[in-house]
Amino acid sequence: MFLKKNIFVFLLIVFFVSYIKSAPIELTILFTNDTNGHPLSFSYNGDEGQGGIPARATLIKKLAGDKKKNNVLI
Repeated sequence: MFLKKNIFVFLLIVFFVSYIKSAPIELTILFTNDTNGHPLSFSYNGDEGQGGIPARATLIKKLAGDKKKNNVLI
């Protein structure tokens, strides 16, 4: 009984110390579903250069930046 109580107290202390030490982490999740049949850029309502995989890759590189620094999940 004494050993179980000590283990419980130890685990409780470890939990609270880890909870107090950990700061909130900002995580950015970039979700890309599909290209809707447009792997290359296309025109829409007279606007040229809409969408496409290259445009998506450029946007992801811009938003992600340094993945190690910004906590980005793609």
